[in-house]
Amino acid sequence: MPWRESTFVSERSEFIHWARQPGRNFSAVCARFGISRKTGYKWDRRATAGGEDALLDRPPATRYTPSERVFPAVLPPIAYAPGDVVRTVHDRGRVKFRGWLLRVSHAFIGPPVALRAVDDGVWDVYFCHQRIGRADLREPPVEA
Repeated sequence: MPWRESTFVSERSEFIHWARQPGRNFSAVCARFGISRKTGYKWDRRATAGGEDALLDRPPATRYTPSERVFPAVLPPIAYAPGDVVRTVHDRGRVKFRGWLLRVSHAFIGPPVALRAVDDGVWDVYFCHQRIGRADLREPPVEA
């Protein structure tokens, strides 16, 4: 008996054929084809919506649709509260503040961050409205 050639689309079409037979147990058909019921229902929806061509797996790029939301070409400058101390994060993700070199993060290199007093010698570090860290200047840093 010769080998039967098949493609994944023909396998999926055969699955749809068997799954849609009257009186068939959908779970049993899925088990016979070695797929989950979730996948079986997905294939059935695709076949109903667009025929055999819909059974092809499409890469995500073909399903992409641009957002309807209008975004500005340039973001407005970041504004902080009047009492905040604003600093720029330099290379290596560090900020100079009151003689200290505070490590913030490489992710914040370039735009300004704000330091807001919490307690005597304790400062919260903010990027926009989000607190990203805390600096305790009461004790010297531990040298590694």
